[in-house]
Amino acid sequence: QEFVEFVLQDKILNAVQTRCPYILRYVVAAVFVAYDKNRKDLESTLTRVLQMEKDRYRDPLTEFLRNLFVNYDFEAAHQQLVECEKVFDVDFFLNIHTEEVEEDGKKIVKNIYREQFFRNARKVMFELYCRIHKRIDISLLAKRLHLDEKDTDKALVKLVRDAPFEGKINSEKNHLVIATKYPSIYQKVIDKTKQLYHRTHGILDAIKRKRQQKEPMD
Repeated sequence: QEFVEFVLQDKILNAVQTRCPYILRYVVAAVFVAYDKNRKDLESTLTRVLQMEKDRYRDPLTEFLRNLFVNYDFEAAHQQLVECEKVFDVDFFLNIHTEEVEEDGKKIVKNIYREQFFRNARKVMFELYCRIHKRIDISLLAKRLHLDEKDTDKALVKLVRDAPFEGKINSEKNHLVIATKYPSIYQKVIDKTKQLYHRTHGILDAIKRKRQQKEPMD
């Protein structure tokens, strides 16, 4: 999260866009690795920057995000997600955090960043897809999410359970049915009030820090 916040500062972001746009790959990776903390950055600043830079720099990670949040092209996003696996296989900086785990009685080395990236990427795709469609063919959804065939049922159950909406799996028709729940007006007011509260405190803290910096000089 600290890396994302640092790069998305105006001055740093301008330098990245001008001198080293390839850094955007690692920003996208970091956003998805810690998606719950970086959701706002993903849906605003980063999406806008990737759209601006699409003719100067693009790779599977940046294109995956752009196709998802700008074009809403799930087929293209799926194709880029497949390509992302190849990027994680060869990119040194995306392979520096590994961990040895035991699966089926065997010890294997897993890339932690890779695991978190693809888990959250599928989660984001799933939630966006379900916002647009109310009745979804499970086979098609599994293909869009690039799920392993043997793990499809287990993965979908977890995605539905963790989603911010209600969904029911109809095994007979092989469908996922989405029941949208809209937040009440009271909840919207509470959320807006919380946002204003945090923003106000952020501004006050910034003013206080500036005053403290000036005091020794006086």
